[in-house]
Amino acid sequence: MAAVRSALLRRWWRRRAWVTPVLLLILLLTAWTRWSQARPLVLPAWVDSVHHVMIVRLLLEHRGLPATYDPYIPQGRFFYHWGYHALVALVAWLLGWTDSFQIARLVLISGQVLNALTPLPMYLAGRHLFQSRRAGLYAATYAALVSWMPAYYVSWGRYTHLFGTLLLPLFALSLWRLAVRPSARRWGLAVLWGSVLFLVHVRVAFFGLTLALVLAGWLLWRRSWRAMLLWGSAGLMTALLVSPWVWYILQTPTVYRMATAPLSPENRWAAYNAVPWGLVWVPRNRELMALATGGLSGLMGWGGAPMWLRVAAAAWLVSLVVLIRTRPATARRYAGPILGVLLPWCVLTALALNLEKVGLRPLRFITNGAGVITLFMPLSLAAAGWSAFLTGVVVPQRHQRLVTGMLVLAVGAWGAWGMRSIVNPVTVLAYPADVQAMRWIRDMVPADAVFAVNAWRWQGNTFAGQDGGYWIHVLTDRRTVLPPALYTVAAPRDVVARTNAFLEQWAQADSLEDPRLRAMLREQGVTHIYIGAKGGHMKPDKLLSSPYVRLLYENAGVYIFELVDTAPP
Repeated sequence: MAAVRSALLRRWWRRRAWVTPVLLLILLLTAWTRWSQARPLVLPAWVDSVHHVMIVRLLLEHRGLPATYDPYIPQGRFFYHWGYHALVALVAWLLGWTDSFQIARLVLISGQVLNALTPLPMYLAGRHLFQSRRAGLYAATYAALVSWMPAYYVSWGRYTHLFGTLLLPLFALSLWRLAVRPSARRWGLAVLWGSVLFLVHVRVAFFGLTLALVLAGWLLWRRSWRAMLLWGSAGLMTALLVSPWVWYILQTPTVYRMATAPLSPENRWAAYNAVPWGLVWVPRNRELMALATGGLSGLMGWGGAPMWLRVAAAAWLVSLVVLIRTRPATARRYAGPILGVLLPWCVLTALALNLEKVGLRPLRFITNGAGVITLFMPLSLAAAGWSAFLTGVVVPQRHQRLVTGMLVLAVGAWGAWGMRSIVNPVTVLAYPADVQAMRWIRDMVPADAVFAVNAWRWQGNTFAGQDGGYWIHVLTDRRTVLPPALYTVAAPRDVVARTNAFLEQWAQADSLEDPRLRAMLREQGVTHIYIGAKGGHMKPDKLLSSPYVRLLYENAGVYIFELVDTAPP
């Protein structure tokens, strides 16, 4: 009996256990890159991060979902998907981190922790899609350490989208397992993951729906009527569970108008939904796409592929064609999911994102930009499938585990070294001096103070902050003239119009010499002006010599002025 157990243990080790240390090293490499990327940041980057911290604070203060965004967005109806924020709020409550600066730090840390977990769901996706542990390891490595996304999400504070991409493979896997071996438990898991995914991020949930439709087509082709019935019932139960939240969202006036407004040039939909080609061809995407397309994209010179990549892509394509012809049975195992699942998923999603191109009404809640930043998933999986196929055919079976492990770790180490610093400095709004200044504001400035901060037109009719002043209200509870970016969707139209009318004038000013501007500041109740370390349209040198303000604070490029006369002469 002991000999049998020993033999079984050795067999298990040969077949499975070699994956664990390799995957663990990939996870450690990924965690190191995410830590090194976030280390220079004192606050989460860019625009979305401000309202993420705002929502977490509101959840903690209300011990549940609030009805409005007050006081941060006056009269703003709460509508944002809140699954990620609920998780962060729970962790903050367990840790006792109720201070606003602690919450902001926790948002940054949680985002990077989630990002560091990218290899796990991608390994599961590759492992089950291709029935290959090699493919799982390649998928984990390509997505986490080669692809610029989702690591680059830290530059935008795209933490909800990131969480959604982690859940999407789990949702797809639950559907797959339910179809292969139905059970009440697997049916419940499919409902659970679908509901959670919707509450975490509606757009990623939509990508999950297009993937489910592709998989349903496969079931239809196989005539798996029982599986389709189970999927349909799971979908109905998921819709039933999330329906109260959907109904609540649809009652938000701005969301309703966005969904029902007729198309017109004034809506600027074409410009808003334009494909962000700069994000399509972020660093390393040309190489990853060449791997995923079997060399076709590189051979055709997509994204301005250099000559070396075209030559390598041609060699990659020729190698795959030769191996497919010589090993057709093995090729079907890998080419089938790529051509039968991943490619249709991309095509169907692209079509859904561009319905206006075929004369249909567009889906206003989702754009090509959301699709592009999620493209790393099918690209990494397709590249992993072809890589696993090549390794499995070329390398002798007795050496496949060793060679795969060495290749994965070599590619992972190369990718990690080049991904130590990925944060776009343009998206960093706050610096250490800003945090010090905001702590001073919270301690020294009256609670009823109102700050004017540097602003610019960000997207459409939404204004956002240019420097650390954007964080003042969320971190210090001192109101600013610039609410978090959700104001254009959450607040009533008249409030948005009044806010933007002032911000339009304020964002063009570089001094206080215009008496009409000073009158507008007085009407807004402004008592202070904040200029962050990054700076913006309002110039400190012009304020230092201005008779209309008094300097209260200066440190490392941060200036805080108090208005002493905002009345017109």
